[in-house]
Amino acid sequence: MYSDPKKALMRNSWQAMMSRCYKPEHRNYKRYGARGIAVAKPWHKFSQFFSDMQAHFAPGLWLDRIDNAQGYSLGNCRWVTPTESQNNKTNNRLVTSASGETKTVAMWARHVGAHRNLILDRLNRGWPEDEAIFTPPARRLLTIDGITKCLNEWARASGVESGTLWARLDRGWPPKKAVSTPVRPMRRKKGQNRYLT
Repeated sequence: MYSDPKKALMRNSWQAMMSRCYKPEHRNYKRYGARGIAVAKPWHKFSQFFSDMQAHFAPGLWLDRIDNAQGYSLGNCRWVTPTESQNNKTNNRLVTSASGETKTVAMWARHVGAHRNLILDRLNRGWPEDEAIFTPPARRLLTIDGITKCLNEWARASGVESGTLWARLDRGWPPKKAVSTPVRPMRRKKGQNRYLT
């Protein structure tokens, strides 16, 4: 439709924005239009949107609202990377360190080199925010027949997933039994879909 690839990509972003806000059949309408998120009247015309937003656009960037409670307008929109956009979602959990720095759990996880689920689990169990963020992951050591390895090494050697080993040990299984017992296949009732567990 456009000979200018930049214009074509921006048109796709504009159409997606308009659909999210004004088409009830759009898969994300409930998170935008149904919540009252609207597009500024001048931007109902692609030419004005293009004129306002082209200067900072580059392929691979996403249209993002700075304040997610507000609609799409020149003063509330910017082009960001997909990662930046994910950090600006309304369902993110923000965590503030003792130094006063606030980031999403995913941002803290990248910052300290931990998995975000580790930090989330700690927070959900009531850990203080700084400890949840900055405490290094525990390395659980197991000694079996005089050989000491971390749990993940035993998992790789035995073919039993580390999560299964953790669960077995937490239930009181002896280490040798936890590592050497093969995982049983899931049993299902007659007629049960084998992919639903």
